[in-house]
Parts: sequence; C-alpha cells; structure tokens
Amino acid sequence: MDISIYQNNTGSAPAIHWWLSQEINIGPQLYDFNTGYGRPTGHHVGAIVIENEEAEHSKLHTESLAILDKSLPGIVDVMSPFKHVKDQFDFFLWSNYTNNLSNPDNIIKADKTILVDNSLEEQLFFYISQYAFVRLEFLDDVEQQTQSWANEHNTSDWKEVWYGKYHDEFLQAFKDKKLKYMWQLNFAHHDLMDQLSKGKEDIKLVDADDHDRLFEVKKQEEDFSDTLFAYANSEADYMVVGDDWFEDYESILDYTGIMQSFRLKKYVIDYTRLYQRRKKLYTDKFSKYL
Repeated sequence: MDISIYQNNTGSAPAIHWWLSQEINIGPQLYDFNTGYGRPTGHHVGAIVIENEEAEHSKLHTESLAILDKSLPGIVDVMSPFKHVKDQFDFFLWSNYTNNLSNPDNIIKADKTILVDNSLEEQLFFYISQYAFVRLEFLDDVEQQTQSWANEHNTSDWKEVWYGKYHDEFLQAFKDKKLKYMWQLNFAHHDLMDQLSKGKEDIKLVDADDHDRLFEVKKQEEDFSDTLFAYANSEADYMVVGDDWFEDYESILDYTGIMQSFRLKKYVIDYTRLYQRRKKLYTDKFSKYL
C-alpha cells in the first residue's frame, strides 16, 4: 500500500512518517529523531524530527519533492522515483518536509493520503524551533544551504542572479559575522525569488537580531484550505489530522490498516514527551513575539 503524508510548509508530516516507519515492514525511513541537530543552543530550540540527508533513499526523496512543482492540474506521482524500492515494504510511505503543491488543485497519487492540517501557529513553531536559528558555522554551510535551496526550487534565473550578484556578498557577510543564522540566508533566498517575480532583483541581508521581521513574515504563511477543498471534491481516499495527531494516533492506524503494536506506542510516547518539552522551551523563549 502506498501512503502519502502531505503538509503545507513545515509541520507534523515528517513526525508521522518517522513514527510509522519504526516498524520494519513500513518505510523507507527518511528522518531522524532527537539528533545532535536537535540540541537546544542559544535561540535554537532544537529539532524533534528532522530530515536525514544521509538516509539510504534521501536522494530519491529530494527528487520526489521537486515533482510537487508540477503546475498542470491533475494527479501528481511523487512516488515515481521510488518505483524500484517500493516493493521492499508492505506499507510504502512518502511525505514532504519542504516544497508544496504549486497547483492546489493537484492530487497526490497514493492508495491513502494523510493530510496534515497544521495551524499557522504550529507551522511557525516548527520553522522557528527546527530551522530558523541553526547557526551557520562554516563557509561551506552557506554554500551547501544555498545549493540545496537552488536545487529544491530549480529556478535558473534565480541561480544566475544569486551567484552573479549576491553569493560573494553573503559569504563576506558570514566572514564579518553579520550572517549568523539559517533564517537570514533562507529569507535572502526567498526575497530574491519574490523580487525576480516582480521584475526586480534588489535584496538586503536581514539583521540577525531583527526577530520582529522573522515572526511577522512566518505568521503570514498560506493556509491549507485550497488543498482540503481539492481533496474534498476528488475521489481520493484521505483523512485529515491536526496539530494534536499524537493524542489520537490510533485513528491513523485504523485508517491505514496498520496494526497497533507496543513498538509504535512506545515511539509515539517518546515523540510526545520531546514535543512537549520543545514546545514549552519555544513558548518561554519567544513569548513576546507570540
């Protein structure tokens, strides 16, 4: 059985994928839980579940995420890159941690789909806690993150302008300790893409201490209503879960036909405990912006 777990922006889809794939007949496993990347430090609250770029099928996963950018209405076969490995599992899982359906009328090809309808507040929590305040420690971090962003979004005009006009400037900003965090670099990438869509190409590095802009922008992410509407008017087999999916995890097992087990119960408890600790730290640290 092919199961897709789809979210908008950031959210709980990777967590559900990680949890289910603890069973050996369910996978592939594409995520890590509570790794070194997740250790709280400074403003970085710490990731709970994070994509694992060293996972066996990580490259196929990246390739599949790019398929979400297909613009024509219809069925999107995001699992096609995995066609040679799907038969290794009784339940094949696919999920996204980045990239959205560029056309909200599209439907993901799957036997069953779990739509993760995270609130804007929850999306904000996952972005801030997992990604925003990861420190850029080396020049290679700037290079690697920029290359990854460019590959995910695959816009040739963006690459031409960034590498021709801004790349060296941002490398120098890192050397001058003005570019410190992942969110500053991520904002610059997106700002340039937005400017190019308007026929412009001027951007500026956001100050590392300008948390007001960080929270203001991330609070404006689009909601999930278009995707929910498309699925409601399709013949797709799907269910919808929210921020508190782990409080009723049995409904996911019932829907997918996956048997309940001690192993799955243990790991959902582990996730819930860490989630609650991270959420409290996040709320305490950033209460003035929330």
